[in-house]
Amino acid sequence: MKATLHKILVVDDEFHVRKTLTIILERAGYAVESVEDGAEAIEMLSTSIYDLVLCDLRMPRIDGMEVLHVLKQIQPDTPFIIITAYGTIENAVTAMQQGAYSYITKMYNTEEVLILVKKAIQQKRLIEENKHFKRQLNQEYSFDNIIGVSPPIKAVFSRLRKVIDTESTVLITGESGTGKELIARAIHYNSPRRESPMITINCSSIPAELLESELFGHAKGAFTGATGVKKGLFEEASGSTLFLDEIGELPPALQVKLLRAIQEGEIRRVGDNQPIEVDLRIIAATNRDLEKAVEQGEFREDFYYRLNVVSIHLPRLRHRREDIPLLAKHFLAKFTETHNRSIRMIAPDAMEALMNYSWPGNIRELQNAIEQAVVMCDSEIIQPEDLPDKVHFSDAKVHVIIPENQFDLKGLLNEVLEQTESQLINRALELTEGNRTKAAELLGISRRGLLYKLKEEPTE
Repeated sequence: MKATLHKILVVDDEFHVRKTLTIILERAGYAVESVEDGAEAIEMLSTSIYDLVLCDLRMPRIDGMEVLHVLKQIQPDTPFIIITAYGTIENAVTAMQQGAYSYITKMYNTEEVLILVKKAIQQKRLIEENKHFKRQLNQEYSFDNIIGVSPPIKAVFSRLRKVIDTESTVLITGESGTGKELIARAIHYNSPRRESPMITINCSSIPAELLESELFGHAKGAFTGATGVKKGLFEEASGSTLFLDEIGELPPALQVKLLRAIQEGEIRRVGDNQPIEVDLRIIAATNRDLEKAVEQGEFREDFYYRLNVVSIHLPRLRHRREDIPLLAKHFLAKFTETHNRSIRMIAPDAMEALMNYSWPGNIRELQNAIEQAVVMCDSEIIQPEDLPDKVHFSDAKVHVIIPENQFDLKGLLNEVLEQTESQLINRALELTEGNRTKAAELLGISRRGLLYKLKEEPTE
């Protein structure tokens, strides 16, 4: 199979060297241009982009070292291979120290040349892919992609801006689907550690007996099946950020070991007493109430305070309803492109249904609802019926169910009153996250009166 048409510049003052290399490379499927001196090479490099430069080291007027210097200024990722005689190999090594990829002698072997050229071009492609990936990460996890104008999300922005340039441990809290991992990645990829990938582990997805080895690694023979030395995630994340998702599910015994590792900046692999220094930032996330878990003895207090240096709480989607249209339009643009659909907008009554739904699954549920709507929509405008049924048939109004055969007006009014009262109390408790005092204030009744309706005993 021939190589793809990568563009190569051959520079040599000897005609037969240029001609031979050109023939070899063109037969291998490369697009080749050749020039006889360094001045011409620099002119070509200033007007065209190449995947590789093959250049003689010794040439009249401008030599290969000067061409290399110019190339590194204008096309720094383009690999440079020196063509040299045996007597100047030492100079070729010097050129490699200054950025050349490798060298070939003028007594070259055709197969070796093609292998070297292929490796050099592959390296360039990997460098470009890595840069593209980093650009994508920086774009995807910039603050611009954390969407919202509501006061709760503005408070999140404010805390994010203060924490990104620090090394502080961050604890992100919030219900499932509120975007905790997105926030963690935004912190990392806007921090001084952004050049290295963030390492992530979900503490609830790995069996407890394997979690210690996953975090700290293990020595050969540490347990049955440990046939070799394994690095743990703490070592992999050294120099970067370790994101501990669902930290509330971490077993108590491991909480002690993580606390020690974070405090001392060193770990020990399972089955090995040799300490290993690590330099990393910890970001943790949970959907549990860790303060309550501490009170109940399910989470270590010292570990909690070590994690909770800076806390960022993500609000429920139903507590930031003004952000729903922005998020919905963002997901619409994303999924119309993903699924190659030409959908222009969300109909007003469909948007009203989105605004009125309670979103127990938060942003993740909204994202799934919009993706379903994009897939199901048969026109350029998403209609209510394109949305999931539970969204389509839901609104924020009080629903009263009237039995078909009920005509007793007095009895019916009492039943309607009970239904209305029950729904209003539930909504008030939902909005205040179960705070009885605040719910009573919303309802305009006393806390004692609310507890009576809930059939709960008042406490002083």
